[in-house]
Amino acid sequence: MKVQDTRETMVAAKFTKTLRDAISGFFEELKERLVSSNEQLAEIKTMMNVMYYKFSKEHGLRKSKPPAILTLQYQKELEKLELACKEQFNTTFNMIAHEKMNLTTMFFGSLSSRVIDVYEVANQDVESWLKAVISPMES
Repeated sequence: MKVQDTRETMVAAKFTKTLRDAISGFFEELKERLVSSNEQLAEIKTMMNVMYYKFSKEHGLRKSKPPAILTLQYQKELEKLELACKEQFNTTFNMIAHEKMNLTTMFFGSLSSRVIDVYEVANQDVESWLKAVISPMES
């Protein structure tokens, strides 16, 4: 579920269950994206390991391994955000006490910037990792 889809579902929701499902779906999508990214990074690391081996064999250099990269810290950060969301928004009181539009606005106003921050840091770390993986072959 995309962020825009989540917002539209929350705005159109007639019942609190739909709001809860939209919020849960939002976090499930984020988790799935990180898992997919982790799988792609593992594939890149495997491919680079083969390239390191071939390169060292062809040029008579000592074989090295590509540096490791972990996405566990980002998964944990998203879990913290999900827990905070459940405590702050996904309570029966908040679902009843706040108008649906206000709840949706509060959810996206406070949460979206934090999720974006997690993804930006993850992206920067992956870019740095890719540079570190490529640099031994460049030199």
